[in-house]
Amino acid sequence: MSDYIIINETEIKKNLNFLIIEDNTLLSELISEMLSSTGFTGEVYEASNMKEAIKNLDSLEIDYILSDWGLPDGEGINLLSAIRKSPKYSKIPFVMVTGKNDIDSMMKASELKTSEYLVKPFSKEELLEKIEKGWSSEN
Repeated sequence: MSDYIIINETEIKKNLNFLIIEDNTLLSELISEMLSSTGFTGEVYEASNMKEAIKNLDSLEIDYILSDWGLPDGEGINLLSAIRKSPKYSKIPFVMVTGKNDIDSMMKASELKTSEYLVKPFSKEELLEKIEKGWSSEN
């Protein structure tokens, strides 16, 4: 049995630990189910706000982040900025998952070195494509 999942010809480790930062519980659970049904076997941690996300990042081993932009206590873009300055997480794949589909938001996320940008609503195929591209860009 392989230790990898193949998405668009890219090998990605099956046992990655994901952190989903999303205040919409149903969407967070849906993303978690999409990851599981694809064959990812690592832990999927969920945070509904910045405070929980930072706590998880401080106390857990996280390999991949999927973050909403707008959170109840801050913006995911600020978390991205802080993560890119962190020695521990500076190279972690980070996909911004957001309803913001304007060019200014996309440019700001790109300048802060988001791995990928995914606009809501999205399909499982779109999510997996962004995960694959994010993995490829950081590994």
